[in-house]
Amino acid sequence: MTNNFNRNTLKRYFALKYLELLKNFPLIEDLPQREFAYFPWEKNYMIRHKGYQNSRLFYEEMKYFNPKHVYASAAIYEFPDKKMDEKGWIGCDFVVDIDADHMKLPCHHTHDYFFCKDPDGHGCTYYNKGSPPDHCPECNGNKFTKQQWICQDCLEASKSEVFKLINGFLIPDFGFEENDIKIVFSGHRGYHLHINNEKIRKFNSNDRRHFVDYLTGTGLNLPTVLKFNQPKKSFSAPKLSDLGWGSKIAKELLKIIELDTQEDFLLHFNRHNLDQHIIEKIFHKENRLSLHQQLIKKENYWSIPGMGETSWKKLNLFLIENIKCEIDIPVSIDVHRLIRLRGSIHGKTGFLVKPITFDDLKNFDPFSDSVIFPTDESRLLPIKITAEICPKIRIMDEKYGPFNKNEKLMLPEAVSLFLVCKGVALIEDIKK
Repeated sequence: MTNNFNRNTLKRYFALKYLELLKNFPLIEDLPQREFAYFPWEKNYMIRHKGYQNSRLFYEEMKYFNPKHVYASAAIYEFPDKKMDEKGWIGCDFVVDIDADHMKLPCHHTHDYFFCKDPDGHGCTYYNKGSPPDHCPECNGNKFTKQQWICQDCLEASKSEVFKLINGFLIPDFGFEENDIKIVFSGHRGYHLHINNEKIRKFNSNDRRHFVDYLTGTGLNLPTVLKFNQPKKSFSAPKLSDLGWGSKIAKELLKIIELDTQEDFLLHFNRHNLDQHIIEKIFHKENRLSLHQQLIKKENYWSIPGMGETSWKKLNLFLIENIKCEIDIPVSIDVHRLIRLRGSIHGKTGFLVKPITFDDLKNFDPFSDSVIFPTDESRLLPIKITAEICPKIRIMDEKYGPFNKNEKLMLPEAVSLFLVCKGVALIEDIKK
């Protein structure tokens, strides 16, 4: 009964908000050629193969479905409402999904939890941070569920990847222009990029895989980029003026050795855990000066006293890990991919799936700019915390939590709906 009340209340809030949002819907090009899909509130399945000749028809059906999630195809078809083999594929936008889930971020260890699913119903309440064990230490069960949170660090890391992808790859290496690339906050933990350039639209899955391999450094042939010279104990190294990955590797090393301290390096660069002895070598004063000169003078080698082949290879693999784009590869190579519809509401947060201009991206704040439900104290919604742990969250300029299980709260609608959508709370039925 409580879950039905919770679901129906969420559905009503979304329906009222969609009445406002639908005035500008849908935010997508080539509407008659796109497939649309929905997740209803009542069932955990997708209703797909929907097509509309105009925005009015889309508007009417959206009001009828009032969905939890809304998707549209990256592909364009002759007949988008038919079965897959009858659609008549014309082309597909190149779509990139950048999500904090795919990154090894330190913050994940502070706010992501796993819980024992307790398959035998013995009331096990075991939970912990990090990765789940093979078996629960309390009930010996082997099934766990995750609670993945979002924080400022997650979203800043995702935003940095967007800048890296656009400024480091798409514009300089492929010649795309800013107006070819549409940026969208996903409504949860990251961003989507849509490129609907006519040339790339015709790429098949294999073409897209080659494109993605370049973005992610997959299959990069290190010996052709960095060749170790055993007698001289040095690398035949790329120059800052080289093209492609060679130049990227040289620039990344220069960026590191120009940092002020090892502490700055550990704070900003060491997500992939470079060995401490290598860090000490490259931050040694004389070594840094020597490396800097080698890079600036565009010499054909990198050399540091005491750095052997193994250490150099570790350093260069580290540089590649830092340079490559952290993207969801299957999304980009799929020529039939469904992606969240721009301007819709994300059912796991209540946030807007918001288009952003390149100029606005730097100052874009998802915890403010994507919040669409009221945050004022005159619009409070009663909830009860149901999760074993509920980390803190910021909405607009206010911080909320952390909260404890069974705690009853009166919070602004935007905050309560976020917690309910994340699955850590239920709306209280005050009529009971």
